[in-house]
Amino acid sequence: MVVCEWELGEARKRDALDRARVRGEEPPPEVLAEERGLHASIEGDVKSLLDGKTSTELEDMQSQIESQMRSGTAKVVEYWEAILKRLHIYKAKVCQWVCKCQSIHTVIQSKMMHFFENKDAWVY
Repeated sequence: MVVCEWELGEARKRDALDRARVRGEEPPPEVLAEERGLHASIEGDVKSLLDGKTSTELEDMQSQIESQMRSGTAKVVEYWEAILKRLHIYKAKVCQWVCKCQSIHTVIQSKMMHFFENKDAWVY
């Protein structure tokens, strides 16, 4: 659900930005307000930082960032808040991928069990 809501929000934001660009208008303030914590040029850096991480790696990263923010050692707090905002989305994506793999594994396992159970009925 988290991933779906995030992707829908991103699609709505792109749509609003495209409509504003086509009309020659300023983008809606609510769209701009959502992104104040992260400059558009840094989006790629954030994506490369979070992409391909396991659930454990994401959890560790989250606890390190939260620890730095609590201790006051985080230099650009807005940047790290934006990272934390996206971390839960990437954790949900990893969970979604793991669940999909588990369901595929269950289907394959079921088919293999069926195959081996019926193997004796084969005529050689």
